Amino acid sequence: ADYSIDGFISSDYRKVFAIDVNAEGRYVTEWDNFRYNFSIRPRWRVSDRLIFFPALTIANSFDERGFTTFSDDDIIFARRNRRDITTGLTANLLFNENMNVTFRGRHNWSLVENKEFFNLNTDGGLDETAFNDNRDINFNIFNIDVVYRWRFAPSSEINLIWKNQIFANDNNLEFNYFTNFSDLFSNDQTNILTFKILYFLDYQDIRRTRSTGANPGN
Repeated sequence: ADYSIDGFISSDYRKVFAIDVNAEGRYVTEWDNFRYNFSIRPRWRVSDRLIFFPALTIANSFDERGFTTFSDDDIIFARRNRRDITTGLTANLLFNENMNVTFRGRHNWSLVENKEFFNLNTDGGLDETAFNDNRDINFNIFNIDVVYRWRFAPSSEINLIWKNQIFANDNNLEFNYFTNFSDLFSNDQTNILTFKILYFLDYQDIRRTRSTGANPGN
């Protein structure tokens, strides 16, 4: 059995500034597990050509049970605390009806602090175990995507795309968000630049052109 409560607020998108807020809390009686999540997503329309979409989601779970690893023939579960924070920013800049730039930045941070380990038994229950390895998790991924798009003909476009990614995953817990975020940039970065042209040919136009060329009298 569990108990939960949730709610949301959403304001008028026709305004220059609007906001969505969601919150949920849940309590699982069997495990004495409490968890909650909260998200806030504003939108700021600077002009008819520029709009920003920031986003923040926070989710915390205390004393949850979850799979950790395999040890010999045993399946190891843990009683753990978990924190997930996702921040993001999307921006759209419209130059004209055929040309625009989209920016997307996103950071996901997941932290798992194991408190106690168990063996998963054949009945689906959890038994005590001597397993005590460090299976904490500090997972980070940071992405930036910038896309320039130009529709130069009907159904045809040119895309110039830059992607940046930083990835880190270890068992060294850091509970301060800003320290963790700063440490993330000491890791290697991956940058990808892509240039793509999509051009669609109209078969009927080609057919008509060939027919006209084969008939000098026209």
